[in-house]
Amino acid sequence: MKKKNYFILLFICFIKSYSQNDLCSNAIALTPAIECNLITGTFSGSGISSPAPSCGSNSSQDVWYQFVATDPTMSVYISPANGVNHGFQIIQNNCNGTIVACQNSNTTSTSESYIGNSFVVGETYLIRVFNASANLTTASFNICVQDANLNSNDFTEAVYSIFPNPAQNEITIHSQDDILNITCFDVLGKKIRVFQISDLNSINISDLGSGLYFLKLTFANGKTVTSKLIKN
Repeated sequence: MKKKNYFILLFICFIKSYSQNDLCSNAIALTPAIECNLITGTFSGSGISSPAPSCGSNSSQDVWYQFVATDPTMSVYISPANGVNHGFQIIQNNCNGTIVACQNSNTTSTSESYIGNSFVVGETYLIRVFNASANLTTASFNICVQDANLNSNDFTEAVYSIFPNPAQNEITIHSQDDILNITCFDVLGKKIRVFQISDLNSINISDLGSGLYFLKLTFANGKTVTSKLIKN
């Protein structure tokens, strides 16, 4: 009887320690949004699926998420995990589908992100977040998925252009309406810079890191419009 109770106790402990989204079939659904709505995840209780990620061949753990693309341009962000070298894969359609991206900077305690403009609206994508180290961890991280459906919420009749976009060093902005200023935000909603009216003909963005940014245009009549900018 004691042996049987001991076995049951071990079985219960195993079930309790098993990660909810350790398997692709149990991927947790994420809802894309314009803002980065961070969801907390953890490697605690997880193992590794086969095969290992191409950009993390020594990975020992992974957990799974999924989202439905709401725009051709989507971004995935994962916050730093203390002392952990983590990365992620994006897989199209199903667990054995086409690998869209494999991101891993190969350094510990750093964030990982991916921006792509070839997502299929309405298609399901899996995100496989992995611990690239051979050592197991119970570390936590935050994850979000953002879309680029940034048409004006306040001023749908604004006539303006931002080009080139994507851009590397410089952008030019033209508008039929007077613009007071342009505020640049990163993917987490942090204000990076405010461009005043004197800067508008040609804006130098060479010092911005590569990635997705949001430009909020404020017009003289008080209306605003937000547009995406991809910095190469």
